[in-house]
Amino acid sequence: MVVVVVVSDDPVFLASFAQQAREGRLLVWATRLIVVTRRAPHRLHPLHQTLALTNSLLLLVDGTAGVSRASVKAVLPFQSPRDAVLWRASWTVGHGLQLSQPLFWDKFNKFSKETSLIVTMEPNDRNTVVMVPDPTAPGGERPVFKGYMITVIEYLAQGLNFSCTFRRPPDGVWGMKLKNGSVIGMVGQVHREEVNMALGPFAINAARYEAVDFTWPVEYMSVKVFAGRETPEIDPWGFLLPLGPWVWAMVLAFLLLLELASFLLSYKFSPYELTSKNLSFTSIMLRQCENFIIRLRNDINCSCSYVEKRISPVPILMMNK
Repeated sequence: MVVVVVVSDDPVFLASFAQQAREGRLLVWATRLIVVTRRAPHRLHPLHQTLALTNSLLLLVDGTAGVSRASVKAVLPFQSPRDAVLWRASWTVGHGLQLSQPLFWDKFNKFSKETSLIVTMEPNDRNTVVMVPDPTAPGGERPVFKGYMITVIEYLAQGLNFSCTFRRPPDGVWGMKLKNGSVIGMVGQVHREEVNMALGPFAINAARYEAVDFTWPVEYMSVKVFAGRETPEIDPWGFLLPLGPWVWAMVLAFLLLLELASFLLSYKFSPYELTSKNLSFTSIMLRQCENFIIRLRNDINCSCSYVEKRISPVPILMMNK
């Protein structure tokens, strides 16, 4: 938990701090801000907006002579500078700190009064838009969206007590942060505070996260990237790839050693037996049966006689009535 305390009576400094803190995204919701001042014009626009949209408090110290007291107040979200701030606590020398409610709370949980928010949105494959005539809208038309994201924003509006007006981005893009620091599209509208929120759904990435804050995800999408494959090329020596050169050399050397030992220990020296013994290790190496090569040779020699037996004449018996 980070608590930032700013103490100043200079309105210019407070306004400059508020503007730079918001533009530099120093004050996130997890950071608590306490502004201590002596009746400074806190209704100055940059400071008022910062106090309204951040987890912050305004500690006003009574600067009259001989008086030591202070009041703690909070600015509600989207509150007009003309509205009175919310009193949270007071402090005096004799009574100490008196709390009416917890100092820091989730003031975005529900708005105290109905608030009108501006929402930017662009049509997509799941949300459509229809332009309807409206004399009060820019250009005489206002967009009306339909889709499942409209159901989401209507559910939030009912729970948080706000109404919304839709506005499309002038450039018609979803938006991102460019390399030169500028932000375009709907993301740019939110970043420049031209609108209160943008309705997507948006894909979260680092460039957008540097410019705006995102709500809790409402949808998870699986994205796949397809790429064309080249024509496969057959490598005739591909069977050598599973093993390294030294492994293949040791296998061949061991195979020759086995064949030599088998030749020396063999007691039958007929050509058939010699061939069978010498080729048995090779057939095992090729993951074939032991006498694969010998049987293949015998099958070729016997193929002619086998075919003659298969096509021998078959007698046909014919009976007359």
